[in-house]
Amino acid sequence: MEQQLTALCAAGLSLVPIPDNNGKPSKNPARKGWNQPRSNENPNGYSNNAADFISCEGFNFGLYHGASNTIALDLDNVEVARRVFEEVTDLQLLDWLESEQRAEVKSPKPNHGKLLFRLPQDFEGAGLRQLKHNSAVIFELRCGNCKM
Repeated sequence: MEQQLTALCAAGLSLVPIPDNNGKPSKNPARKGWNQPRSNENPNGYSNNAADFISCEGFNFGLYHGASNTIALDLDNVEVARRVFEEVTDLQLLDWLESEQRAEVKSPKPNHGKLLFRLPQDFEGAGLRQLKHNSAVIFELRCGNCKM
């Protein structure tokens, strides 16, 4: 885990430590201050210094998009999202998912995927936007004051 954290931080990404929730792994930062810089006064905050996370054994980590200047395309149904992108934009989503130039974020769930993109400086983040079909989330865009 230390090697992965070091590589992510070296890439300029700001991470948020996420402890378990009553003994169960969590992926949501619920502690006060998670979206503020990490400091002695705010140990729950984000950082892009891997050494800040030495005491976070057993934690999950989220990517804080606002500080990382990134946007994530979170695919909850790769097959339906692929069809939507091809029909609406003529974009080949699988080309992005299979590209050697992408940062790989694996999901343990089948038919899920995630793509990260660096945003231009001073880009106004749109937060969280979802595309739903029949009440099911097909994909989400996350940036700004969101975590991965």
